[in-house]
Amino acid sequence: MRGPSFFKSVLLILGLSLAAPVRAQYGNEWVVHGKAYHRIKVGATAWHRIPFSTLQAAGLAGVPAEHFQLWNNGAQVPLHTSAASGPLGPDGFIEFLGRMNDGRNDTRLFRSPELQLSDRWSLHTDTAAYFLTVEASSGNLRYATEANPVSTNTLAPEPWFLHTHEVAYKEKLNPGFGMFLGLNVYASSYDIGEGWTSRDISPGGPMQTNLPALAMASGGPEPVYELSASGNTNHARNLRFTVNGGELLNAPLNQYSGRTFSGSVPRGLLGGSAVQLSVANLGTTGSDRLVVHRIRLTYPRTFDFGGAGIFEFSLPASPNGNFLEISNFKNGPGTPFLLDLTTSRRYVAERSGDRLRFALPPGGRRDFILLGTDPSDLRTIPA
Repeated sequence: MRGPSFFKSVLLILGLSLAAPVRAQYGNEWVVHGKAYHRIKVGATAWHRIPFSTLQAAGLAGVPAEHFQLWNNGAQVPLHTSAASGPLGPDGFIEFLGRMNDGRNDTRLFRSPELQLSDRWSLHTDTAAYFLTVEASSGNLRYATEANPVSTNTLAPEPWFLHTHEVAYKEKLNPGFGMFLGLNVYASSYDIGEGWTSRDISPGGPMQTNLPALAMASGGPEPVYELSASGNTNHARNLRFTVNGGELLNAPLNQYSGRTFSGSVPRGLLGGSAVQLSVANLGTTGSDRLVVHRIRLTYPRTFDFGGAGIFEFSLPASPNGNFLEISNFKNGPGTPFLLDLTTSRRYVAERSGDRLRFALPPGGRRDFILLGTDPSDLRTIPA
């Protein structure tokens, strides 16, 4: 007769055999063992250039342009090179869209993902790491420069697109949920309300945020808002949210609870020359406080880009293509260009007076970013 130890041994062997095919994922599966990777630090979302001098200092002067490969967060990043193939030469360069680090990687540090009320800012660093390497095989991602056939366009200009204006507050690093044990005590785990937020908002002192004109279009769907906030003491309270004096929200946000509110915004509140957002704490305890993580306004916007030198937007699927006439984009010495982030295509703008024009092919829903050529907007990688 077999004893308990025998059956334990059988169960242990069976468990190990079932677990053998399962491999842990550590996020570094993209790394090829034995290959050199050159780290590039990126602290702002912008168009970045690696000049030939930087490549030469790293021992990469003789590498053919088609062999360069760039990685970030485990995904390959498309490149634009001054030459499609062969060594780049003394005037050559590599360019790419680099993004600062945000809080999306922090999500896994919270006890559950929904406790993170804003992922706009990282709790650790705003500097992202990009890795340049050499790969001789095909498959290295590139932005394909496409024609911009404005002269043969027959489509009317798009009247509007849906735009989200986000205010992500970064006035204090909020500790989140706490328990009062003579003083506030906080868990070491990432908890509700933790992250970068607005200042503390006490009763009687609303927080006001002023926005420039939003260039709202007359057509399109009704605007909507999202507001993420959390309580910062163990008291009952209501949160009141207004836009240009019109009340959109008056709801409980008690104790250390945190949540995202949403609702519609009357068009008349957003169409003026300025927009004022106001968040008030309607609690009755003088020492009470709450914080706001972020506010988002999504609305139909005309193609007025408000003097920006970099602007992101999306277009819905179109079987006929799109014709864009963009005004009020930052005017630099060169010609701006449009990146289709969904299909990795690059379009050079055609100027018509103070407008930039693009004739785009048919396609599904696509994300774009318009980039200027002002030297102050180009980030050069020195090392």
